[in-house]
Amino acid sequence: DYKTDKRHTWIYVIPSGGGDPVNLTAESASCSNPGWIDNETIACLSESDGRQQILKMKADGSGKTVISDTEGDING
Repeated sequence: DYKTDKRHTWIYVIPSGGGDPVNLTAESASCSNPGWIDNETIACLSESDGRQQILKMKADGSGKTVISDTEGDING
């Protein structure tokens, strides 16, 4: 969005042995600042109830859960 300088971003994984990229967040709100929690879990910032919160999901994109609950936005 030009007026608010906001864009929709997605998180992809690409198989190390080759293959097509997989969009993990196609059905989610815009996600940014991804990072691995461990070898099986990814965390990122995502909009939840109109606020930027921390979302975690399995490496295949399943099991999305908001793990923060702040009154304002969390910025990365």
